[in-house]
Amino acid sequence: MTQPDSPKNSAFGRRRFITGGLSGLGLLALAACGGGGGSAAGGGGGGNRSLVVAVPALAPTLDGVVGGGGLTLEAFEMNANLQAGLVRNPYIAGTTPNTVVQDFNTYAGYLAESYDVSPDGLTYTFHLRPGLMSPLGNAITADDVLWSFERKWNTPTYSSTVWQGGFAGPQAISKVDDRTVAFALTNAGFGLTFLGLLANLQGHIYDSTALRQHATSADPYALEWAKANGGWGLGPYHVTAQTPDQEMVLTANPNYAYGAPAIGQVTLRVVGDAAPGPRWWPAGTWTSPRARGPPTRPGWRGTTPSSCPRRTPSSTST
Repeated sequence: MTQPDSPKNSAFGRRRFITGGLSGLGLLALAACGGGGGSAAGGGGGGNRSLVVAVPALAPTLDGVVGGGGLTLEAFEMNANLQAGLVRNPYIAGTTPNTVVQDFNTYAGYLAESYDVSPDGLTYTFHLRPGLMSPLGNAITADDVLWSFERKWNTPTYSSTVWQGGFAGPQAISKVDDRTVAFALTNAGFGLTFLGLLANLQGHIYDSTALRQHATSADPYALEWAKANGGWGLGPYHVTAQTPDQEMVLTANPNYAYGAPAIGQVTLRVVGDAAPGPRWWPAGTWTSPRARGPPTRPGWRGTTPSSCPRRTPSSTST
């Protein structure tokens, strides 16, 4: 049974996002709206639009799930925007105008263009997108998938126990070829949980070339380097500059699996009165939220959502 990357509708398990909205996951919703095509090999970066976002705090680490410190809203947002897994829960048009919903009962290809499930439900085989690269331009292959899970399991702060219902870890992953990996489960009933973990924070895949270049004998998985440096994740954005506790610059990933996001650069700027949530302004018009409201431009006025046209990535089943 082959599962292509095209989204399927499901009546339950959907989460709604106002595009360009004010929630902690607003940037992820923006990334879902943007992007070029469905090919992995992006061109020269994202669009020429940029945003400045007033936030109450920055993520304490860019490697929260594996390196510890991931249980904060800021860390969750960073992981959602800097990282990517083999599959994801797709975004589809919501019934409310100007919204998209994330369907948590459906799993679409992300870094993988498709996946197969064996008849007995015990083997999941993933086919990586051709030409897949990290923001740094390093090729992403089956070896990166295997190394990513090895890194997770060999990091004490990673919660590998969430997989224990049916997946034994790196030893249960085999490389079929450069673009194909197979995961063996011990329990067919664990399949939906397995896909759910792959689609979320626990299942991210990393640029092993970049991380290995910054590994040391004392830190073989570059945990310390990864806390403050970007480019090794495969999400829609990567961190290109930051001033601790003040500002962080996220730049669109030109090699993003769904095409470079339409918003080319997002600057997160710490403002003491940014609560209860982030504010969004086009670059060049940012000011303190108490000094005046956001510019009265269609799509950015108050909490009025900007429109997000539905875009379905190209589907390739194997």
